[in-house]
Amino acid sequence: MTEWKITPQFGMKGVASLREKEITALMERGDGKPPAYLTVDVYPERMPKYSARHFGTWQFPFDVIGDSENVSITLDTEGVSVSCGGKVLSPVKVIQGPLREDGLYIAYLVLAEKETYATLYQTQYYRMLSFSGGAVDPAAHWPESGRRNLRTIQPEYWMMKKLYQAVEKFAAELPAGSSVLDVGGGNAPYYPCFASCGLKYTNADILDGQFVDIVRKPDEPLPLADKSFDAVLCTHVLEHVDNPLAAFADVSRVLKDGGQILVGLPFAWETHQQPYDFWRFGRNMIEKMFAPYKDVEIGADGNAAQAMVMFKNCYYYHVVKNPFLRDMLIKWGNFKYRLLASGKGDESMVGNFIITATK
Repeated sequence: MTEWKITPQFGMKGVASLREKEITALMERGDGKPPAYLTVDVYPERMPKYSARHFGTWQFPFDVIGDSENVSITLDTEGVSVSCGGKVLSPVKVIQGPLREDGLYIAYLVLAEKETYATLYQTQYYRMLSFSGGAVDPAAHWPESGRRNLRTIQPEYWMMKKLYQAVEKFAAELPAGSSVLDVGGGNAPYYPCFASCGLKYTNADILDGQFVDIVRKPDEPLPLADKSFDAVLCTHVLEHVDNPLAAFADVSRVLKDGGQILVGLPFAWETHQQPYDFWRFGRNMIEKMFAPYKDVEIGADGNAAQAMVMFKNCYYYHVVKNPFLRDMLIKWGNFKYRLLASGKGDESMVGNFIITATK
């Protein structure tokens, strides 16, 4: 049985899309019972301490929407409006949240059942909102800030912090004007690192999205010419593809001779992004993969004792129900991780490998 879907369509992508007041959403009908409501929940991208501090919730009846393939959704500082077939819909429920701060917001589009309000389908897009009337800097409020401005309540705090530091260093050492391909970049969390260094950033992913420049079909080569980029970034991607060696060979194909590459590969880490988590790569395999490269540096993000701390953090995150206790346990774990940094020689079980090399 196919599900009902609603997919945002962007007239412009990347930075420009963050300022689009109005988007068109494509409605795809399923063969099951149609939704009763389209709900638009608007929250800040960086979740505040109290989740009730959101911009607002707007719920619209679906009986009119269901007859249209294209839905127009307007989001600005005044709120959300929806129209289709030339008709502006009146919301059946509006919950005005108290949050009115300049910054990046996520609009969650939810197709919901009647009575139970159970979610049948959910997607999202990002918007910059300025309640003050002043300019909002995209670089300061770029999506997935949790990859850059990490917090000690994140189970993988140290692993992701070291990866981010490596990406920053990688970008800073590339010549200005270099072309960079981010393979599997998703919402392009590391885009600000490259934009701030005057680099030409291109994002390729198997899923089309608000910040995706090139769509690659699964298990097919990148639709790019050989040796067309000065640098390549590929972080936490190869463990999710069916044939990682073929995918890595294709990534190498589009990198120029003398070009730079940075790859992040988790090793001792929990299953994630299920059901598409297929592989882990040890040092021996990494050495084999990078054998054709020069100046290969295989960096481990820590040691075996630190990897055990991260596993415990993940356990607390999934099992401890009390959010205050969970956060305190993870914070303590991340403090212990730092104390265990002296065991640098033990890389029998590290959380993540960060590899840089020259083609």
